[in-house]
Amino acid sequence: MLRYLDFVVEDKVIVEIKATSELTSLFVWQVLYYFAATDYPVALLMNFGSQTLEYKRLLPNEKILKHREERKISQQMKGTPNR
Repeated sequence: MLRYLDFVVEDKVIVEIKATSELTSLFVWQVLYYFAATDYPVALLMNFGSQTLEYKRLLPNEKILKHREERKISQQMKGTPNR
């Protein structure tokens, strides 16, 4: 399934917007997928569908950071420029 980021602020922060009754782990996994596919350092997951604003600040975990490093090394070996 192809997914797109909702917003990227200042080429640094992923902002993912939801309008559901609550934030679930599925939405967190979606942001983790975005971290694995990009080099953005932080994300805000925001939900406007509940009675009050619900949000989470997310950072890439160790597994994603390791994946990014391996991707950089692979790109350098192939001569592919970094983004």
